[in-house]
Amino acid sequence: MDLFKNTKFHILMVILFVFILLGILIIHYKNKEDSEAIVTEPQPETFTFFDLGVNTVFTKEIKEKLIDKLGPDAIEHWSPVNLETNYKGFLQKNFPRLHELNNELNIDQGVETGRNTIKATYRYARNKKLPFYFIKLVFSSHTKNPLFFIINSKKEGINVLDQIKEKYGKPETIQWDVKNGKSLYWKKNRDLLIASVLPDKFGNPLHHIVIYYVDNIEDFLKKIHKRLQQREEKTKGAAETAF
Repeated sequence: MDLFKNTKFHILMVILFVFILLGILIIHYKNKEDSEAIVTEPQPETFTFFDLGVNTVFTKEIKEKLIDKLGPDAIEHWSPVNLETNYKGFLQKNFPRLHELNNELNIDQGVETGRNTIKATYRYARNKKLPFYFIKLVFSSHTKNPLFFIINSKKEGINVLDQIKEKYGKPETIQWDVKNGKSLYWKKNRDLLIASVLPDKFGNPLHHIVIYYVDNIEDFLKKIHKRLQQREEKTKGAAETAF
């Protein structure tokens, strides 16, 4: 009977030790993630959305502030990352560098990029008296800095466009060859803000705004490539010792 009690006690101690070890590992990983976000060098500010800009770090505090401003969010970590906007081929025709980056994100490293991002989606901003019916904010899970934002509105978007023009000045214009739409765009440093207007099936205007933080996207891809290279080297080393 004493032997049974001792064995049971030892099993409980082992289980407790495992849980403590897991807790230590989780805290270590979290601290490592936070330290990576801290060492990122700040860039000159370009385009912002509710004070979110190129140097923003997506912290718990920022998340709570966004919920307060935009309504409840939906957070994803595994869905694909797609920079394409308006229609297939738009970036390739008008912004070839973004098209190249999109290919890297989707074709070359689709699975890896999907699981290394934080995507915050807001569908109820209109309940907060805001003119947006869909918002998606995509951040790197390494640095917590933004990669790109998508902001959609309906007829109220004309007022949003006026505010953007007042803040950033006269835009360049792209007339579409399809769908009877057009895009206005601004460039600061290497970042882009593209505001597109197209009719819905009833002829009412839809406004589609995208902000691309190009340097952040390139930095994100570098980190993905480095992580994949390290993984391949580990796999290769393990295979060499197998036989």
